[in-house]
Amino acid sequence: MVLIFFKIFIHTLKIATTDRQIVKKTYKRGGKMVMIKWIPQSLVFFIICGFLTICKADSFYQENGWYYFERKDYAMSAKYYEEALNENPDDNNSLLLVGWAYFKLERYEEALMAFEMLEKRDKNSFDTLEGIGWSTFKLMDFKKSLEIFESMHKKDKNHTGTIEGLAYNHFKLGNLDEAKKYLNTALKKTPKSVDSNIIMGYVAFAEKDYPLSIQYFKKALDLSEKPDPDTLTAIGNVYLSDKDYNTADLWFYKGLMADSKHPGATAGKINLVYIKSSVMSEISQYFTEGNYDQAVEACNKVEQNYPNWAEVQAAKGWAQFKKENYTEAKAAFEKGLELNRFSYDSYDGLGWSLLKLGERKEATRAFEKSLELYPGYFSSEAGLKELKDSVQ
Repeated sequence: MVLIFFKIFIHTLKIATTDRQIVKKTYKRGGKMVMIKWIPQSLVFFIICGFLTICKADSFYQENGWYYFERKDYAMSAKYYEEALNENPDDNNSLLLVGWAYFKLERYEEALMAFEMLEKRDKNSFDTLEGIGWSTFKLMDFKKSLEIFESMHKKDKNHTGTIEGLAYNHFKLGNLDEAKKYLNTALKKTPKSVDSNIIMGYVAFAEKDYPLSIQYFKKALDLSEKPDPDTLTAIGNVYLSDKDYNTADLWFYKGLMADSKHPGATAGKINLVYIKSSVMSEISQYFTEGNYDQAVEACNKVEQNYPNWAEVQAAKGWAQFKKENYTEAKAAFEKGLELNRFSYDSYDGLGWSLLKLGERKEATRAFEKSLELYPGYFSSEAGLKELKDSVQ
């Protein structure tokens, strides 16, 4: 657009110059053609103003695009860069940054189109190639993405974005050794990279090194600006694989707090319900039959396979309570609370066990804690009522 106005300006200037000569000659002969001289000059003035306006508009859109990009308002940034490109389609900088704004907005197809358009103009731009590499990665074309990053790596062995791109694609393609090699290099260069820590967490998870996996995921969360539901859910899945169902449940809950419709966290919660119902079915059957001795044995059996499961301890506690073994019941509920301090059922069971053992103050505290976690829970309210009535 600016180039077009410049060409019009030059052409008009030539006309104006020619007309001034004609006007000068005509005036000397006494003719009345003063307006011919004035019209081209006014047109020149108009063209200059238009040229300056266009230049100013380009600058305005670019400045605002970058202003919002820096502040992570990518929707507004994309809007201004689109306006800049409407004014000047040849503006490579605006095309590059609108591509990255689309990428940040997860509009990966549009981002890829912008980067590929830019590549036709400059095939050696690392920023453009990196944009294509990451866009194809997000679109799950891992082989093509890997090819892009490999071509970049041949030109520059130390480019951090390239190293991370190689690591992520190798991980997605199942090449764990290659992924670890590049990730270790990337983390040495940028130890505070959120993405590198996340992928390293997934690599450790795939190798069943659960403590290391959790360490990387938690570090990524510490470095993140806000809780990432994918990472929260990933931690839940690690604990689920390690059969620590209480902690898994907690992290799936955190994932849903960050994104109430997160498919991974939702699936994790459903998976837990299925596991619990299938594993606890035998215990539930004995409870229904009133066979509490068998219920305790079934709990012990489940505990061998799932030692960190608070619900099993709660079930054992209630079975012992029904057998009137209140000391054993108290011990089971306390162990359950060590595993999951948010279990209102365990606090309720502990309260009843303490009540039966005559430990009134402790029983009151346990019932009150249960009601903090589950306001209006009828069993704990009944426990407090019994304590109050027994004083009267």
